[in-house]
Parts: sequence; structure tokens; C-alpha cells
Amino acid sequence: IKPDKKQSNTTYLIKYNIMRYLLLILNISIVFHDTVAGLQCYKCDSDASTCDAENPGELVNCPEESQGCRLMTAGGDAMNNTVYLRDCTAETDDSKFACSTTVEEGVIVHECLCKESGCNDNFENAGDQGGGDATTSEHPATRLKCYVCDSEHVPCSDTEHGVETVCEEELLGDRTEQAGCIITKETAAEGTLYRRDCTKIIDEALTCETIEETTVVHTCICQGDLCNKDWSSAGESETTPKPTEKTTGDQTSSATTAAETTVPIGSINNSFNGFILTLVTFLVTFMIL
Repeated sequence: IKPDKKQSNTTYLIKYNIMRYLLLILNISIVFHDTVAGLQCYKCDSDASTCDAENPGELVNCPEESQGCRLMTAGGDAMNNTVYLRDCTAETDDSKFACSTTVEEGVIVHECLCKESGCNDNFENAGDQGGGDATTSEHPATRLKCYVCDSEHVPCSDTEHGVETVCEEELLGDRTEQAGCIITKETAAEGTLYRRDCTKIIDEALTCETIEETTVVHTCICQGDLCNKDWSSAGESETTPKPTEKTTGDQTSSATTAAETTVPIGSINNSFNGFILTLVTFLVTFMIL
């Protein structure tokens, strides 16, 4: 920039130094934006820190090779508690960015991969539609299939049926007439739990019943592939009154909490773009004067 003949050297130096500082701020802002605008995921491990449905952990900047976020739970009768894991993922296969459930030796593993920043705070935001797909090997056509889910560990409700599972031969034997499906709803002051599973039929006990004690337990046992999808398919003619539910498990208030505390990435980008535009406009105007 050449000084105007009408301007003193002092005025020129002041303007020159001001422009240097403004350009420095512009460069720092661009570098900072490139850092924060990259992929961010929640990261936690319940084996090492507080990590559950309500506590998604810390929102961190992912490594450059990361392609998305991961949310996984592992639970079931074979485990003492439910394990939660959130992290970035370097998975490159687009077909893997979905939700799935696998059941093996009493362990239910539910996992979702998603691509948006912060999408792994809960299963709903990660794109879960309720249950996923089980990875199973080929089984004889005579083996019974039931829906399996437990709302303490994976999405499970009146409308979320769980994963289609071939009932274990070790538990039920090869005879189809020994095997049945069960759907249970347990209502207590703490909330409502849903469970679906395979079961062994004792004395041809295909029925629906409600037991009211400290908790209200409503159960239907049925026979036929995937008959425990809902109460009607399980053989109940009239649905019992449903108390007000306080859903437990993965479907908690974490989505609301995250929505209240997390600033959308799009709004950050819009604010940043406005700031850069204002700064550049000021620089151009300053140079013309």
C-alpha cells in the first residue's frame, strides 16, 4: 500500500499496522474454524468413566481419518450391567452407517454408526428405528423365531419390537411345540420396562395374564414365528389399560438435554461466515480510504 500524498507518514504507518493486525485476526479465525468445524463425536466408556443413556461423555474433535460417530451398548442376562461406548469411527463403508443388534450367548449388542457431528449422544439421534438387524447364521426352517429386546439395554416398547431371533436350541430343543415367544410389560413407580424373548412352553400355557403386586406385570405367551410383535399378535383380545409411562433404558431425556445444551453446527458456521464477511468488507473499505 502506497501512502497518499495528502497523508502524513504517521497516518500511513498507523493504517498499515492496523491492517496487519486485522489480517492476523482473519488468519487465526480461519484456522480456528477449520479445527472446530471438523467432525465432533461424543466419547466415553462406561468401564472407565461415567457413560450411560443420560451421560454421553465429552464432545471431542475426531482424528482426520474419522468418517462418523459410534454408539454401542452391550447387555443382557449374561452380563451384570449394561456397557456403554461412544467414540469416533474410521469406518468407510457407507452401508455400515446404520443401527444393528446382535444376540449371542445371552449378550445383546446394539450399535449405531452415524455421520453428523454429535449424533452419537443417544440412539434416536444416531438414527435408530427400534431394534436393528441381528447377525445370524442359517437355521432350519422348523426353528421358531421370536422378537428379542429389553428396554433396559436396547430400544423396546409397544412400537419398537426388537430383533428377529432364532430361539436357541440349547434352551428349547429341536421340537417346535416346546418353544414359544413372550412379551412382558412391567410397570412400577420408577418407570416401565418392556421385554420380548423366546421361552419354553410349560403345560401348553399359551395365555395373557396380569399380576398386580408392588409392580404391575402384564405378560403374553404365544406360539408362532414373531408372534410377540405386539399384544394383539400375542393373542390378547383386549389391551389392558396402560399406566403413564416413564420409559427407562436408552430412550431417556438425554435427547432433550443434548438439544438444550448443544449449539447446532450449522448455526456456528452461519455466525462464522457472517463474521468473516464483515471483517473482509471492513478491510476493503479501510484500504480505499
